[in-house]
Amino acid sequence: MKSSSKPPASKVVRLRDFGTRLLFRDRGIEIRGEIERLLETHTPILVDLDGLEATSPSFVDECLGILLDHIGKDRFKSSIQLNCENEAMRRLVNRVLNNRLAIQAQNVERERAPQ
Repeated sequence: MKSSSKPPASKVVRLRDFGTRLLFRDRGIEIRGEIERLLETHTPILVDLDGLEATSPSFVDECLGILLDHIGKDRFKSSIQLNCENEAMRRLVNRVLNNRLAIQAQNVERERAPQ
């Protein structure tokens, strides 16, 4: 999840600063809002998941998956850097983001289908 080809992050959002057990959508909404506010004036942003004891698919989807929906795949890839040393958590994040991308692709296909 670390990428050396991207410029250094101009801001860091350490999820552990919001708690070490981020499990619910309401916390995801709060943190996503903070990231979206930072994106107005800073890029790239490093979202640091290290130090979390636990997270859930619901939290990750609300925080990062819906962020991906809001800003689009290309901007997400260029503006958001993820740091996550925990392998299980990294797999969870990747699964949630890939699910969001699959939903986006299905929606595009549905829009293109003849009525």
